[in-house]
Amino acid sequence: LALAARELHDIDTAIRELRRSIRTAQRAGLAVREAEARMSLCLTLAWKGDTVAALRQADRAAPALRGLDRARLSTG
Repeated sequence: LALAARELHDIDTAIRELRRSIRTAQRAGLAVREAEARMSLCLTLAWKGDTVAALRQADRAAPALRGLDRARLSTG
């Protein structure tokens, strides 16, 4: 839903749904899934123009990421 909302330029809905995904992953102890949702939130916040919040999400995602996802975050 979050990615569809983002593609439809409904950025506020996308942000709300991504934050919901982050909370769900946290409760389930799924650190990598949480980090992946944070990566998507980072991009969405950047599209909205909130670069400070986007960078904050990138910093929070980084520790759980490895390999290609970590590289994407670093070069994104």
